[in-house]
Amino acid sequence: MQQAATASAFVMPGGLAPCIPPLLDALGWRGSDMHLAEAMPHLTGAVDLSDLLNVMANLKFGSRSLETNMRTLDPRMLPCLFIDADGHALVLVKSDGASLLAFDSDTKAYREIDPDTRTGTAFFFTQVDSRGHSLYHPQPGWFRKVLARFAKTLRHGLLISFLLSVLALSMPLFVMTIYDQMPFFNNNRTLAYIVIGVLVFILSDFGLRLIRSGILSFIGARLGNIVGNEVFRRILYLPPAYTESASIGAQASRIKDFDTVRDFFAGQAFVALLDIPFILLLVLGMWALGGSVIIVPLTAIALFGVMAVIYMPLVKRANEQVAKAGATRQELVMEMLTKMRAIKHTSTPVKWEARYRQLSAECAANSYRASQLASQINVLTNTFIMGAGISTIAVSVNNVLAKEMSMGALVACMILVWRILAPLRSGFVVMLQVERINKSIGQVDRLMNLDIEQYTESLLTLNKQLKGDVTFSQVSIRYMSDAHPALLGVSFSVFHGEVLAIAGHDGAGKSTILKLILGLYRPQAGRITLDHTNLRQMDPLSLRRSIGYAPQTPQFFYGTIAQNLRLTNPLAPDGEVRDACVRAGVLDDVEALPDKLNTRIGDYQLKKMPLTFLKRLSLARTFIRPAPLLLLDEVMERPEFEDREIMLDMLEELRGRTTTIMVTNHGPYLKKADKVLWMEKGRVRMFGRAGDVLPHLPEEYQC
Repeated sequence: MQQAATASAFVMPGGLAPCIPPLLDALGWRGSDMHLAEAMPHLTGAVDLSDLLNVMANLKFGSRSLETNMRTLDPRMLPCLFIDADGHALVLVKSDGASLLAFDSDTKAYREIDPDTRTGTAFFFTQVDSRGHSLYHPQPGWFRKVLARFAKTLRHGLLISFLLSVLALSMPLFVMTIYDQMPFFNNNRTLAYIVIGVLVFILSDFGLRLIRSGILSFIGARLGNIVGNEVFRRILYLPPAYTESASIGAQASRIKDFDTVRDFFAGQAFVALLDIPFILLLVLGMWALGGSVIIVPLTAIALFGVMAVIYMPLVKRANEQVAKAGATRQELVMEMLTKMRAIKHTSTPVKWEARYRQLSAECAANSYRASQLASQINVLTNTFIMGAGISTIAVSVNNVLAKEMSMGALVACMILVWRILAPLRSGFVVMLQVERINKSIGQVDRLMNLDIEQYTESLLTLNKQLKGDVTFSQVSIRYMSDAHPALLGVSFSVFHGEVLAIAGHDGAGKSTILKLILGLYRPQAGRITLDHTNLRQMDPLSLRRSIGYAPQTPQFFYGTIAQNLRLTNPLAPDGEVRDACVRAGVLDDVEALPDKLNTRIGDYQLKKMPLTFLKRLSLARTFIRPAPLLLLDEVMERPEFEDREIMLDMLEELRGRTTTIMVTNHGPYLKKADKVLWMEKGRVRMFGRAGDVLPHLPEEYQC
């Protein structure tokens, strides 16, 4: 039963992390170290139990726990993670009946142990079949399918609502019994029984409402979690054509709007919906007790219906205006926060203040109109309910005088009429919210029905080793249907080991060429091939894993420098990280920082760092992942002499080994290229060997 510890290129952090590879091996997982690295938590030094369960969930393993001890653990349930009462973790792999093969998290080695009576918690994992997962396929009617998962729970909620309606009938019967039978009570024992019955009713009502509240809170929390996670993941995997066309504020508003779905199912509005079907039971009870008194609640229900027909269109229009004005104001705020430095540079805070004041006034006016409608509805519903109560008294008194009903029945009918109209009033408010909820659900469904960039679930790299041959054949693209073409009939080719420089003025289409190679956009016409394979046939995410890219504006995320550099290759050891920094000429600057590679960078820190340092750091991140094709978008334009020498040495080093396509108008870099593509207004002005093209370039490109 001896087994060696799993060898992995990925260095696991502390805590329970060493248990993950042997646990995955025992479960028969066939993923790679890259998959495991990407599933690990960010900014976590030591992995605790919650982190471990999240990692397993990211790798599509569901989990369940069981309080047990080793001796009573069924061998057929292995493998599992066992954590004893002292917090010591073992991966129990298999058993031969007399001993267990276990991986010890302390010694990080396998050993045989004898089952003993130590108690603890065993965690069992089952791989989840996600072949039909919504992330990988369009899912029409996605929200309805998610809601169907809670069908059993919703049925429990309906059952509790039915029981509460039955209990609601019991209270009026108790009251009627006391009023009508009190003169005939021989002693206080009968009254005591009635009091006990009332107490049982009150406690039962309290308990059932508490249970229903817990059920609805669970549904709301689970729906919020599922919808939030799926919406966020779907947005991450959408093609850039969908996400870049909308502002940050608009996308944030959409995500925030999905919270209304969660709030609806967890709030009192949904409780009213569960109560409404059983109003009929209360109406029948009131008819049995009061006869013609039933006309009062039926009339009130009809009046509620008429009011709904009148007010629903008005409320719908008011809510749309409030939502539109709020989204516009949110977009302005997001734009201001992301461009605060530009506002200071241009000295335009007064203009921004005026814009915000105008939008805020529009929001306030629309909110005022919506609030006025809500107030009118509230006043009218209160008037209907009060009128129904007075009418019930009037009709009931008339029936009592006519000896058609007893005094106890009068009091019982009064209790029932409030019980009938209260959920009806809440239900009316729900009806006014339905349009907004339908809009939010429709947005979720439309998002889930969009195609994503990734066409396979494997997350593996391309099957064959790329050489880096790139060919454009009559490629044309326009970003918007009414915009001028960004590229028009562009054709060129670059082969393994060559350096291609793309030159041209702003708006010539230089960066668009790189975006097309990365699969961020698809051309409307023409053909792009990589190693003679059409890019349309390649998974965009797998394609980008095989390409190195340094953007024109370096982008970094909150975390350490090492974590940011390893984004392109999580498996890179410290030696490769340092080597990449050396190649980019940034290691000395990193070593000069207080925490070196462990220095945390984020928005505040980035603003204090020189742009040339950030560009070289971005270049180092590109070098960490070996790639046959390297794309450089004006990485070191007009640099200092030292930076220029680093770039020139790098280009010479890459020549013959990696296909390099760089966007540049800088003369020394253009002279280092094997081929030059001169772009003007989306068209190829000239393409060929560098020696043939350079003499024809404008003088500004020569220096």
